[in-house]
Amino acid sequence: MRSLALVVLLAACGPDDTDTDPDTDVVDTDVIDEACAPYTWSTVGEPFVRTWCSSCHGSALATDQRQGAPDGTNFDTYTDVQTWLARIQLRTLEQVDMPPAGGPTEADLDALAAWIDCGAPE
Repeated sequence: MRSLALVVLLAACGPDDTDTDPDTDVVDTDVIDEACAPYTWSTVGEPFVRTWCSSCHGSALATDQRQGAPDGTNFDTYTDVQTWLARIQLRTLEQVDMPPAGGPTEADLDALAAWIDCGAPE
């Protein structure tokens, strides 16, 4: 459902902003880049992770402070998040069992989904 956020965003560009070239049927990356521009690590990914994930998935936390998060499953950096991105998407957006106490708003989750759909750019 959330993966539709990018599709809806692209559809909102209007009839004059086509996402394909009618002669070649190739995706117009300028339209996609424009739609994805607001979704970056610093605007979406990092704030989401710092707010909802780092309290359990931080490398500085002792095992007994991680609330059951496996040792080594850390989201301290962009590179860490990239390593675990498929799992973050699964648990946060598909299974919706992370964070276990809940908390993120629908808008936060939609922004996270759009960031991931855009390729989780830095």
